[in-house]
Amino acid sequence: MALLVQQLDQSLLLCDQSVDLGGFVVEERGLSIRQACEAFGLSESGYRYRSKLNAENDRIASWLVRLTDNQRNWGFGLCFLYLRNVKGHRWNHKRVYRIYCGLELNLR
Repeated sequence: MALLVQQLDQSLLLCDQSVDLGGFVVEERGLSIRQACEAFGLSESGYRYRSKLNAENDRIASWLVRLTDNQRNWGFGLCFLYLRNVKGHRWNHKRVYRIYCGLELNLR
């Protein structure tokens, strides 16, 4: 296990990559989940977590892209207020902002 940790530079690993590598080590190398999580600096709950809202996140992303294409001078605040007050979507503002930034709409 120590040799494996030495071969991989943990500081360059992103969370998703760590989970993927942890799964690879568990399946291919036969390490326990606890040992793999310890080696990559993950919590066991983080290793087991599976997102359930990908389809709805895609829907939010498509709304945001359409709004910012049609209304080029609208920032996040106006987009969010339009989705909430006009369209009636009850999405959390932090979630919508995370997707907004993930699409790099805040950098346009």
